[in-house]
Amino acid sequence: MKPGSLWEKGWRTWSRRLERAPSVALFTDFDGTLAPIASRHHRVRLPAATREVLDNLSHLPGVFVTIVSGRPVRELRRLVRLRQVGYIGIHGIEVAWPGQRILSRAGKADRDRVDKARQQLRKALRDVKGILIERKPASVAVHYRLASAGAVPRVEEEMMRIARAFGDRLVLQRGKKVLEFLPAIGASKAAGVGAMMGKLPRWLGSTPLPVYLGDDHTDETVFRRLRGRGLCIYVGRPGSGKNEARQDSAARYYLDDPAAVRKFLRQLLNLRRTRG
Repeated sequence: MKPGSLWEKGWRTWSRRLERAPSVALFTDFDGTLAPIASRHHRVRLPAATREVLDNLSHLPGVFVTIVSGRPVRELRRLVRLRQVGYIGIHGIEVAWPGQRILSRAGKADRDRVDKARQQLRKALRDVKGILIERKPASVAVHYRLASAGAVPRVEEEMMRIARAFGDRLVLQRGKKVLEFLPAIGASKAAGVGAMMGKLPRWLGSTPLPVYLGDDHTDETVFRRLRGRGLCIYVGRPGSGKNEARQDSAARYYLDDPAAVRKFLRQLLNLRRTRG
């Protein structure tokens, strides 16, 4: 389905719910949601104004903020630079609660298998221009945003070939201009968010109203999991054909871009401050 504009279709109802809820759990993707996408993933930067509003939200009673991403938690912490928030990294494989150490679901055998796949990728794709092979603690991603359109089928073919060689021990996951090998341990953004939601009632003293914002294919798992339980917002305008937007989404509402996300976060901050 195509989501409707949050401001036009749902804000009147949701603003009341967000203000009156005993607590709110805000989960948000990073690239393309909080921070504008860059041509190279290592050049992405979180706008200072967005960091400020996230910081203010994270210090409010009854609000818990979590950054959810395909990036490793260590990298997210460096980019976001906020200690009062939770982090879910590598699509649910890593998690870190505020001020606590990083926990990983991947074991040594998983990491060794991913590293072996990375070595095979480097060999198979060594002559393909415009790609970047990113090594993570428990996955390996191939970014092809700068590659020619003609090179993409070759990248997909080689990755599917390597995935078949590993049988059911590796999962090939698609994102925006990226393909990634993950260990087959049932990890996903939805699994990571679900596990954290299960523990938040003790942290907050009440069952929180969940809010999730995301712009990628991998965020759809969370939209489907939270459907009917919380506020799900796709970032982009599905069906527009702009900024790599999807044709549809499991989210009920959309916001145009990271600037609109920042506006929403400020509105949420004002609502929760008024409640307090």
